[in-house]
Amino acid sequence: MQFLRKGTEAAFHSAKDRIDRTLNENVVRLAVTGLSRAGKTVFITSLIQNLLALGDGHNSLPALSEELWNGTGSRLLSVGIIPPRDTVTPWFDYPSKVARLAAELPGWPAPTDDLSEISLLLHIERKDAFRRTTLGERRVRLDIVGV
Repeated sequence: MQFLRKGTEAAFHSAKDRIDRTLNENVVRLAVTGLSRAGKTVFITSLIQNLLALGDGHNSLPALSEELWNGTGSRLLSVGIIPPRDTVTPWFDYPSKVARLAAELPGWPAPTDDLSEISLLLHIERKDAFRRTTLGERRVRLDIVGV
C-alpha cells in the first residue's frame, strides 16, 4: 500500500513541476556569432557580468530595467549561473574570463576556439498582484552559445 502512495505522490509532484515549468519558465537561446577576434568572448563575458550585477540590484543595464518595468510590468529579482549540463557542447568558462578582465594587470581573456555554452536563470517578479499570487515568479533560462 505504501508503494502505491509513494508512486501517486511522485506522479503528483512530477505533474505539478511540469505545470509550473509550462506556466512560469521560458527558455531563450542566444547565439553570438562573428568573425575571429571580433570580441565575442568579451561580449559574452560582459553580458553575463552585467546581468549578474543587475540581479544583485545594481542598475548596470538601465534600458533593460526600464523595459522590464514599463514594458512588461515586471522586476528582475535575481540572476544566477546554472551549472553545466551533461551535453556535448563545452561550457563557457565565465569565471576565468572575468578574472582575466578584472586582474590587477587586466588583459583580454583567451579567445574561445570552439563552440561553447553557458546558461543563466533569471527570476522575474510579476507586477500584477493576482498573477504574482497565483503563478509566482517567472523564470527565464538564458542559454548563451558562443560560435
